[in-house]
Amino acid sequence: MNIHWIDIFIIALFFVATLVAGMLYGKKVSSVKEYLVGSKQFSVSALLMTICVTWFAGENLLGATTEIYLYGCNYFIPCLLAAPISFWILWNVAPKIAKYTRSCTIGDVMGAMFGKPGKVITGILGLVLSIGYISVQIKCMGYVAGYFFDSKMLGIVIGGGLVVFYTAIGGIKSVVFTDIIQFLVLIVAMPIVYMVTINSIGGCSGLMERLPENYFIIPSKEIIADLAIFAVLAVPFIDPAISQRMLMSAPGADIKRPYKILSIVMPLLYFFVAMIGIVIFVRFPNIDPDLAYPHMIDCGLPFIVKGLAIASIFAVLMSTADSYMNVAASSLVYDAMCALTDSQFYQKHSLLLLKIFTFVIGGGALLVALLDLRIVELIIDFCGFWGSVVVIPLYAALFGFITTPLSFIVSSIVGILASIYLKVFAGDMSFWASIPISMAANGIAFFVMHFVQKYYSTYSFLQQVQERRDAMDDAQNIKSRRRFPV
Repeated sequence: MNIHWIDIFIIALFFVATLVAGMLYGKKVSSVKEYLVGSKQFSVSALLMTICVTWFAGENLLGATTEIYLYGCNYFIPCLLAAPISFWILWNVAPKIAKYTRSCTIGDVMGAMFGKPGKVITGILGLVLSIGYISVQIKCMGYVAGYFFDSKMLGIVIGGGLVVFYTAIGGIKSVVFTDIIQFLVLIVAMPIVYMVTINSIGGCSGLMERLPENYFIIPSKEIIADLAIFAVLAVPFIDPAISQRMLMSAPGADIKRPYKILSIVMPLLYFFVAMIGIVIFVRFPNIDPDLAYPHMIDCGLPFIVKGLAIASIFAVLMSTADSYMNVAASSLVYDAMCALTDSQFYQKHSLLLLKIFTFVIGGGALLVALLDLRIVELIIDFCGFWGSVVVIPLYAALFGFITTPLSFIVSSIVGILASIYLKVFAGDMSFWASIPISMAANGIAFFVMHFVQKYYSTYSFLQQVQERRDAMDDAQNIKSRRRFPV
């Protein structure tokens, strides 16, 4: 591939700046709380940047351009419509999670809501989900390096190795300050790439002239599938990395503000990606869809812009990988292992264990990344289990529906079984359709079990509910409200 030395310099400068920032800001971490949430001292602007680049992962750049190249408006229209709704929900949910001032992870929050089963199950599923995200990002690094430098190992070793190193050493402090650099690269590169790309085809008018007739009209037979995509994307899953940002805010900070700003910024970024994907479809109609975006960079961008574009790819991949690497270790050590064993050894050495298992998980994710699956589908494979178990109970509890640990356990089993059934016995069903169905099964089991217990074992049920209410009050550092629910 034709890579100018200036482009190589830009990419190398990005890697060096990322490593330096990660090491400088993470070298003084001395406690578990500092490692996981930075002692809850991050500003709103820092949160905005880390939320943006963590959310805007590899599947939103490489994966989305592939899907747009293949399916056109059937993919990007649901994405564009879902983004502002998703962030509107987040800015209403974020203050509710941020109230859990004594919590460091979403496992802590679920533990207050549903007891030890809630914390352990959330920790295990958070680990599985995070390994999925990490593997996808590292796999994409290999794709990008293989395309531009004829060496997949180069991208995996340099990009993935840097992420593992600074994340393990500095925890969330390293993650946030490298995310700031990665955000700046992304926010500069994407508009430039968009403008150069759209101008290469004669602007928007030139693009419209070359598109097939009725390109932006969704066929009636695809409406249900598009509604499924919209439903999945419009409801935030509040996974470990996203919820971690809500728990990191400084006391008194306006936690709603980053999500309000991102409700405008993220649709704009999605718009850039959608338009770039459409231009690729028009200009390069016979290429490998999985390499659509790299091909456009290689054949459609001048030097300097090409270097920025490649650096921006690594920026979004690394920013997501480091975030999920940090929460993967916390899900395993802090949520699952410590909660299951109650051992003083784990409590005493938890910071060291977090660092060790970050290295271990990072290495394991390199192996998982070798699986030959499409990018978006790999994400959904891992993501589905989280959505099938955690999302409905978490939203219910956040908005005041308090129940017993048994309700959560039963609904978790139903959600997992439904998800497995749909994957094994309904292979022709799309990934986007299977997630809402398994979530619906989980939600039905959750609420039915609640009312069954309330009807058949009223006094014991009310006692357990009051225990959960007290635990939630304690996690929010407020005086317990001694009353039975109506």
